[in-house]
Amino acid sequence: MFFSKHKLQKYIIDSYGSKPEVTYFAGDIDLIKNYYNYKKDSSEKFLIDDITWNDLNMDEIFKKINRGVSTAGEQYLYYQLRNCTSTQNEFEERSNLINYLNEDVKIRNDLQKHLANLGRCRFVNFGKLFINKNESIAHLTKYLFFLFLFILGLVLSFFNAKLFMLMFPILIFNTTYYFKLKKKIAAELFTVNYAVNTINCAKKIKNMNLEHIDKYLLSMYSSFNNVKSILKVKYLFNSDADDIYQIICSFTFIDLIFYELIKNKIRKYNEDLVVIFEAIGKLNAAIDVASFRQYNEYCIPNIDFDINSKAKLCVKDIVHPLINNCVPNSLDTEKSILITGSNATGKSTFLKTIFINAILSQSICTCLGSEYKATSFKFYTSMALRDDLFEGDSYYIAEIKSLKRIINSAENGERIMCAVDEVLRGTNTVERIAASSEILNSLATKNLICLAATHDIELCHILKNKLISYHFTEYIENNEMKFDYKIKLGNAKTRNAIKLLEIMGYDKNTVDRADNLAKTYLTEGVWNEI
Repeated sequence: MFFSKHKLQKYIIDSYGSKPEVTYFAGDIDLIKNYYNYKKDSSEKFLIDDITWNDLNMDEIFKKINRGVSTAGEQYLYYQLRNCTSTQNEFEERSNLINYLNEDVKIRNDLQKHLANLGRCRFVNFGKLFINKNESIAHLTKYLFFLFLFILGLVLSFFNAKLFMLMFPILIFNTTYYFKLKKKIAAELFTVNYAVNTINCAKKIKNMNLEHIDKYLLSMYSSFNNVKSILKVKYLFNSDADDIYQIICSFTFIDLIFYELIKNKIRKYNEDLVVIFEAIGKLNAAIDVASFRQYNEYCIPNIDFDINSKAKLCVKDIVHPLINNCVPNSLDTEKSILITGSNATGKSTFLKTIFINAILSQSICTCLGSEYKATSFKFYTSMALRDDLFEGDSYYIAEIKSLKRIINSAENGERIMCAVDEVLRGTNTVERIAASSEILNSLATKNLICLAATHDIELCHILKNKLISYHFTEYIENNEMKFDYKIKLGNAKTRNAIKLLEIMGYDKNTVDRADNLAKTYLTEGVWNEI
């Protein structure tokens, strides 16, 4: 990754506390998800689901934090952002590690040297590499056969010069098959090589004698003792080996033979390798979070993890991490809320801002605001759905499925915070309002906080005794629509859709007639015939 110790040192000092400049290629995020996917299949913990993650554009939030120093670091950071803390001890452990690595500059810099030398490898996937033992034995047998062919050719040529001609087809066959095979298993080779380098990185960290954070690394040290013998063959299949070694390997398959032997050994201690990978990733992720804090205004969240506590949320001056010069907002509630307002006033952005900061608070102990005080939650959103063509679902079917997962979680007694943007927008007005009111009413009776946004002002009247109404508004200045993006208590009093027609140059008579129709409906509850 770096060309010299001097450049490495300069990078470590200059990059800390500045915005990451990591290059991502197509498919990189899918590869970074490998550790999360591995843990998801076996974890009993609550993890942020794909709907919520995608609604909030959390891949971009991840990129704002990830400094791309090591694969272990970025894969663990991605997993950690989706793995919200559920206990006070877990929260304090994460928070204390971040704080310590921010404060102790020397330890942080020394750790970053080892992490940078470990580096990034786009294809690392420990979860899938060591599964099929029988296949590995078959491969090893095949590689040994090719080595035997090469040795046999040499021996025969030694005793009879005429037989030397047999070496040419053997060399051509071995070399052709070797490079074809290496291309096919390149990802596995990179993963095994990275596994060995990860063990070596653990050795270097262990030798640092980190008194203040050794308690977080005891399991890594124990696992390291089980696998340290692998370091004896560290470079036998190194992709950076010189050309002469590569030529010898193409004739003899030596590197692939050792690759299978090492893979089998690592398979035996796969759980130890995962422990090491996770511990190194945890250190790297903590440094990334500490760096992220340096160029953002933030606070340490105050979270009540008591499962018997009443759901509550109090945030002050929070901002969205992806919006430059974002207008800060505050909210203090123990009840579900319903947000109204015209188009583009800021409803959806506010919901995302709340939820992103809530997730960051419970995952990386960081809120982009002046205060975050809340109970712990499990998080669900239903905001940016699309027709599911693969499943054959219409927008409305996709929407009710998304809402059902929230209702199921609430009915199971889990304390959740959920966001619903434009409830049931995929159906007609009458049924939408009727169904939406009952869905929001059922959620409002549970120990949770639901943040819902709607254009249907009727819902405010139907649910006025169950949800607290808030709104965003706009104003006209110099014949332009302006927005302050500040949330306010109460129902929305303004409408901008028809006014926008006028501003965009629609016929004045058309605009006036549309405005009169709307006013009549709002005052009398009926639509006039045209």
